[in-house]
Amino acid sequence: RMDVLSQEGAQQTRTMAAETMQKLMARSEKLIALSSLFTVVQVGAVCFVLMQSWDKPCDRPLQMYLLVEACRRVADALLTFQQRRFGFVQTREVVTTVDRLQSLLNTFTMIWFFFGQWWILRTETCEVTNPDVYQLSLVFLLLTYSWSVILLCGLACLACSLPAVLAAVQVFA
Repeated sequence: RMDVLSQEGAQQTRTMAAETMQKLMARSEKLIALSSLFTVVQVGAVCFVLMQSWDKPCDRPLQMYLLVEACRRVADALLTFQQRRFGFVQTREVVTTVDRLQSLLNTFTMIWFFFGQWWILRTETCEVTNPDVYQLSLVFLLLTYSWSVILLCGLACLACSLPAVLAAVQVFA
C-alpha cells in the first residue's frame, strides 16, 4: 500500500514538473520575442540617429560606440535565439560553438561597456555639438545599468529562496 502511494506521489510530482516546464518554455518564447522587438527598436534608433549625425563633430568616438553597440546587440540576439530554440535538435558541436561564441561576446560586452562608459562620461563637446548621438549613447549606458540592477535583484531573490527550494527537493526526494 505504501509503495502505491509513493509511486502516485512521484507521478504527480513528475506531472507537475512537466507542466511547469511547459509554462516556463511558453513564457521564455514570449520573452525572446519581446527581447527581439526591443533589439529591433534599439538598432533602428541607432541607424536613425547615425544617419542624421554621423558627420557632426564629437570629441569622443560615440558614433563608433553606437555602431558597434548595435552590432553587438544583434549578435547577442542571434546567439540567444540559437541557444533557446525549442523543438529543434541540435548537435553537441553546435551547442558548444554557440556557448563559446556567447562567452566571447559576453567578454567583449564587458570591455565595450567600460570603453563606452569612459567615452560618454568624459566627453566635453558631444553634448553640445552632437546632442542626438550623446543622448542615445547615454540611454544605452543607462539601459545597461538598469539590466545590471535587475540581474542583481534576481540573484538576490534566488539566494533568498534557495533554502526553500532545497527543502522542497529533500521532501520530494
